[in-house]
Amino acid sequence: MKLALSAAAASLAALVVAAPAQAATGTYAGTVGTTTGVIALDVKISKQGVVKKITFLRGDHIPSNCEVSGPVPSINFDLPTVLKVDAQSGEFGGTYTQPTYGNKSTISGRIKHKHTSGTVQVNYHYQADAQYPEENCDTGPLQFKAKLGATDQTTPAPSSPRLAILNR
Repeated sequence: MKLALSAAAASLAALVVAAPAQAATGTYAGTVGTTTGVIALDVKISKQGVVKKITFLRGDHIPSNCEVSGPVPSINFDLPTVLKVDAQSGEFGGTYTQPTYGNKSTISGRIKHKHTSGTVQVNYHYQADAQYPEENCDTGPLQFKAKLGATDQTTPAPSSPRLAILNR
Protein backbone atom coordinates (compact mmCIF):
# COMPACT_ATOMS: atom_id res chain seq x y z
CA MET A 1 0.00 0.00 0.00
CA LYS A 2 2.76 2.45 0.95
CA LEU A 3 4.66 1.54 -2.23
CA ALA A 4 1.53 2.20 -4.34
CA LEU A 5 1.06 5.64 -2.76
CA SER A 6 4.72 6.50 -3.37
CA ALA A 7 4.41 5.45 -7.01
CA ALA A 8 1.24 7.53 -7.40
CA ALA A 9 2.95 10.56 -5.82
CA ALA A 10 5.96 10.13 -8.13
CA SER A 11 3.65 9.91 -11.15
CA LEU A 12 1.88 13.11 -10.12
CA ALA A 13 5.19 14.92 -9.58
CA ALA A 14 6.31 13.84 -13.07
CA LEU A 15 3.37 15.68 -14.63
CA VAL A 16 5.46 18.63 -15.79
CA VAL A 17 8.94 17.27 -15.08
CA ALA A 18 10.69 17.29 -18.41
CA ALA A 19 14.39 16.64 -18.05
CA PRO A 20 17.23 15.84 -15.71
CA ALA A 21 18.31 18.44 -13.16
CA GLN A 22 21.27 19.69 -15.20
CA ALA A 23 19.14 20.79 -18.18
CA ALA A 24 18.37 24.50 -18.55
CA THR A 25 16.65 24.60 -21.94
CA GLY A 26 15.00 22.20 -24.34
CA THR A 27 12.84 21.98 -27.44
CA TYR A 28 9.52 20.21 -27.89
CA ALA A 29 9.12 19.39 -31.60
CA GLY A 30 6.21 17.78 -33.40
CA THR A 31 3.33 17.99 -35.83
CA VAL A 32 0.29 20.17 -36.42
CA GLY A 33 -2.88 18.09 -36.79
CA THR A 34 -3.28 16.05 -39.94
CA THR A 35 -1.51 18.71 -42.00
CA THR A 36 2.07 18.82 -43.26
CA GLY A 37 2.72 21.41 -40.55
CA VAL A 38 5.43 21.14 -37.94
CA ILE A 39 5.88 23.06 -34.69
CA ALA A 40 8.64 23.65 -32.15
CA LEU A 41 8.48 25.18 -28.67
CA ASP A 42 11.73 26.19 -26.97
CA VAL A 43 11.45 25.95 -23.19
CA LYS A 44 13.29 26.97 -20.02
CA ILE A 45 13.63 24.13 -17.52
CA SER A 46 14.31 24.55 -13.79
CA LYS A 47 17.11 22.74 -11.95
CA GLN A 48 14.44 20.34 -10.69
CA GLY A 49 13.55 19.43 -14.28
CA VAL A 50 10.25 21.33 -14.37
CA VAL A 51 9.32 23.34 -17.47
CA LYS A 52 8.94 26.95 -16.29
CA LYS A 53 8.21 28.84 -19.51
CA ILE A 54 8.12 28.72 -23.29
CA THR A 55 10.63 31.15 -24.79
CA PHE A 56 10.17 30.74 -28.56
CA LEU A 57 7.54 29.29 -30.92
CA ARG A 58 8.17 28.17 -34.51
CA GLY A 59 5.87 26.68 -37.11
CA ASP A 60 6.39 25.61 -40.72
CA HIS A 61 4.23 24.31 -43.58
CA ILE A 62 0.93 25.16 -41.86
CA PRO A 63 -2.05 25.59 -44.23
CA SER A 64 -4.09 28.80 -43.99
CA ASN A 65 -7.10 30.44 -45.61
CA CYS A 66 -6.75 33.97 -46.92
CA GLU A 67 -9.69 36.30 -47.59
CA VAL A 68 -8.65 37.10 -51.18
CA SER A 69 -6.17 34.39 -52.22
CA GLY A 70 -8.13 31.52 -50.67
CA PRO A 71 -6.31 28.43 -49.35
CA VAL A 72 -2.55 28.90 -48.97
CA PRO A 73 -0.76 25.56 -48.55
CA SER A 74 2.08 26.72 -46.32
CA ILE A 75 2.77 29.54 -43.89
CA ASN A 76 5.63 29.72 -41.40
CA PHE A 77 6.01 31.65 -38.17
CA ASP A 78 8.73 32.56 -35.68
CA LEU A 79 7.68 34.16 -32.41
CA PRO A 80 9.88 35.02 -29.46
CA THR A 81 7.66 34.90 -26.40
CA VAL A 82 7.44 34.38 -22.66
CA LEU A 83 4.60 31.97 -21.88
CA LYS A 84 4.59 30.75 -18.30
CA VAL A 85 3.83 27.08 -17.72
CA ASP A 86 1.77 26.27 -14.62
CA ALA A 87 3.97 24.04 -12.44
CA GLN A 88 1.01 22.00 -11.13
CA SER A 89 -1.10 21.44 -14.23
CA GLY A 90 1.47 21.96 -17.00
CA GLU A 91 -0.96 24.28 -18.78
CA PHE A 92 0.11 27.28 -20.85
CA GLY A 93 -1.53 29.73 -23.21
CA GLY A 94 -1.12 33.10 -24.82
CA THR A 95 -2.22 35.53 -27.49
CA TYR A 96 -0.10 37.51 -29.92
CA THR A 97 -1.76 40.70 -31.20
CA GLN A 98 -0.33 41.96 -34.46
CA PRO A 99 0.67 45.63 -34.16
CA THR A 100 -1.29 48.07 -36.36
CA TYR A 101 -3.87 45.54 -37.61
CA GLY A 102 -4.93 43.89 -34.35
CA ASN A 103 -5.13 40.33 -35.72
CA LYS A 104 -4.82 37.82 -32.88
CA SER A 105 -2.95 34.51 -32.98
CA THR A 106 -3.26 32.09 -30.07
CA ILE A 107 -1.69 29.00 -28.58
CA SER A 108 -2.79 26.92 -25.62
CA GLY A 109 -1.81 23.53 -24.38
CA ARG A 110 -0.43 21.32 -21.67
CA ILE A 111 2.99 19.86 -21.01
CA LYS A 112 2.94 16.42 -19.46
CA HIS A 113 6.44 15.09 -18.80
CA LYS A 114 8.19 14.84 -22.17
CA HIS A 115 5.06 15.47 -24.26
CA THR A 116 2.96 18.51 -25.03
CA SER A 117 -0.25 18.99 -26.97
CA GLY A 118 -2.69 21.78 -27.58
CA THR A 119 -4.19 24.16 -30.11
CA VAL A 120 -2.56 26.84 -32.24
CA GLN A 121 -4.31 29.40 -34.45
CA VAL A 122 -2.44 31.90 -36.60
CA ASN A 123 -4.41 34.94 -37.79
CA TYR A 124 -2.27 37.53 -39.57
CA HIS A 125 -2.62 40.55 -41.86
CA TYR A 126 -0.22 40.65 -44.80
CA GLN A 127 0.84 43.63 -46.84
CA ALA A 128 0.63 43.23 -50.61
CA ASP A 129 3.72 41.88 -52.31
CA ALA A 130 4.62 40.83 -55.87
CA GLN A 131 2.71 37.55 -55.51
CA TYR A 132 -0.18 38.30 -53.14
CA PRO A 133 -2.66 41.14 -52.44
CA GLU A 134 -3.02 42.80 -49.03
CA GLU A 135 -5.24 40.52 -46.97
CA ASN A 136 -5.93 38.65 -43.74
CA CYS A 137 -5.12 34.95 -43.45
CA ASP A 138 -6.24 32.56 -40.70
CA THR A 139 -5.34 28.92 -40.07
CA GLY A 140 -8.34 28.29 -37.86
CA PRO A 141 -7.71 26.28 -34.68
CA LEU A 142 -5.31 23.39 -35.29
CA GLN A 143 -4.28 20.67 -32.83
CA PHE A 144 -0.58 20.01 -32.27
CA LYS A 145 1.53 17.35 -30.53
CA ALA A 146 5.22 17.53 -29.70
CA LYS A 147 7.87 15.66 -27.76
CA LEU A 148 10.85 16.97 -25.82
CA GLY A 149 14.06 16.18 -27.68
CA ALA A 150 12.38 15.18 -30.94
CA THR A 151 14.04 16.42 -34.13
CA ASP A 152 13.10 20.05 -34.77
CA GLN A 153 11.84 20.13 -38.38
CA THR A 154 11.18 23.89 -38.41
CA THR A 155 13.48 26.32 -40.17
CA PRO A 156 14.13 30.02 -39.67
CA ALA A 157 11.42 32.07 -41.38
CA PRO A 158 12.35 33.26 -44.87
CA SER A 159 12.38 36.96 -45.66
CA SER A 160 9.12 36.88 -47.66
CA PRO A 161 6.40 38.58 -45.57
CA ARG A 162 3.91 35.98 -46.83
CA LEU A 163 5.94 33.19 -45.25
CA ALA A 164 7.51 34.98 -42.30
CA ILE A 165 4.45 35.73 -40.23
CA LEU A 166 4.75 36.69 -36.60
CA ASN A 167 8.43 37.34 -37.16
CA ARG A 168 9.08 40.08 -34.62
